[in-house]
Amino acid sequence: MMHLLQANGAGDSGSTFVTEGSPIRAQGASMERIDPVLLEAAVRVFGDRVRAIRWLTTPVPNLGGKNPADVDIKEALDLLTRLDHGFSA
Repeated sequence: MMHLLQANGAGDSGSTFVTEGSPIRAQGASMERIDPVLLEAAVRVFGDRVRAIRWLTTPVPNLGGKNPADVDIKEALDLLTRLDHGFSA
């Protein structure tokens, strides 16, 4: 089971997500935590949790510039399916 923590430091305008000892800088993500189903799907596509969390917390043009973790889960899962099958995101 993965533990995901969010912390804001003084003077820090972003959030830091820590998973398995690796800090990841979120790109304006507005969620407290990432949906476990969405995270699992992203890990399958990207190969590891660090890359998955980075993708989930980075704005994507095909999602209107929103982070995949901030849109409807079906929309994000559909995009992951397209990426997994080699279709352009």
